[in-house]
Amino acid sequence: MASDAAQERLEKEWEGVQRKAFTHWANTYLGRRGITVENLEDGFKNGVNLVHLLELLARQDMDFKFYKTPKLKIHMIENCNMCIKWLKTHSVPNVTISAENLVDGDTKMVLGFCWVLLRHFRFGLDKDTSFEDALLKWVKEQLADYEDIEITNFKTSFCDGRALLALANKWDNDIVNYKTFNKSDPVNTIATALKLAEDHMKVPSLLDPKSLSQGDTKEKQVILYVSLIFNAFQSELEKRRLAGESQAKALSLREQLKLAQDENAAMKDTLRALQEKVDVLTRLLEQETKEKDALAALKEQLLREKEALEKETADLRAEKANLLNQINQAKKERERLEAEFNEAQQKAAASMDPLLDTLARHLKEMHEWKVFLAQGREYESENIQTIVEKEISEFSFDDQLVTLAEALNEENDKLKSFDRERKVYLSAVTKKSSSKK
Repeated sequence: MASDAAQERLEKEWEGVQRKAFTHWANTYLGRRGITVENLEDGFKNGVNLVHLLELLARQDMDFKFYKTPKLKIHMIENCNMCIKWLKTHSVPNVTISAENLVDGDTKMVLGFCWVLLRHFRFGLDKDTSFEDALLKWVKEQLADYEDIEITNFKTSFCDGRALLALANKWDNDIVNYKTFNKSDPVNTIATALKLAEDHMKVPSLLDPKSLSQGDTKEKQVILYVSLIFNAFQSELEKRRLAGESQAKALSLREQLKLAQDENAAMKDTLRALQEKVDVLTRLLEQETKEKDALAALKEQLLREKEALEKETADLRAEKANLLNQINQAKKERERLEAEFNEAQQKAAASMDPLLDTLARHLKEMHEWKVFLAQGREYESENIQTIVEKEISEFSFDDQLVTLAEALNEENDKLKSFDRERKVYLSAVTKKSSSKK
């Protein structure tokens, strides 16, 4: 009974070690996507985290659709089934777990499943041999420069702690000086190596220093622990590859600090220069904004002036058109009046000819009559004679009228004077005749 209880206790302890180890192993991958699982049983039950883990292990996207937020158990089972089917399709051996085992959180089946994944997806290890032999070969290659270490198996080669301490030194030679470290006490050496791995590689301490030093630790437990160290190395190489820091780790901590300080100073100078440029650009932008506003105001003013000029031009064109219309109408009116005037002048000129003949004849008769009345008395009418002789027909109509009027008036005045003298003369003659009687 005591033996059974001890065996059960050992199995529980081993199960706890595996759960701790594989939870850490899974989180080193899932952490790249910001995912963390608290325990394996709950972490994979809906199948979503399992999809992410397979994509990270296989370094490729899954070629199937799955429920990203499954609520029902049937959806969780379908997700897990798709993952298992993908593994079998891609020739992953020994996949005996079922979708129901994953959804129900069967601890033993989940741990066995994790061993299958660990052994198959081993980038960086020799794939032509077993996982254990490939892992042992990797340790030998890492510690080839350590002359006091001989790696032959997982059972005895790690009992003195030197191999584990050398791996910590290989990880970063600044965290421990392997050559000067006192390695006479295996338990202390193992404990120190486990502490360094936990602090710097984030590898959980799965081994008991005293049990390992005495050779009582299961070989499988040592393999699991060393696989976590290998995984830490691979994760670090992946980080360096992705971040482009393959040479940064080769620098000492002091050199890295100095480099960081120099970069910080250079960054400050760069930021200062950029700030100056920003200030200059800000001032230029403000000036450009003011100029832009001024140009906009000027443009608006010019547009208003343009509209006013266009309106004034339109008004002038309308006024010009109106004036041209009035001029045309005036021309037409003038032409009409000139035509009427010419026509009247022609009619008047035509009617003047017989009038002139009559006047000329009348003047001639008056002249003869005056001569007759004068009874031999001298009487001259130069103007009448002159007018008769003139070719007044060559004068204009108005000039002909004026000339005839002046001649007639003058002749009329002379006739009146002559008539008065005649009356005086006759009166005198009459008186003289009366006295003789």
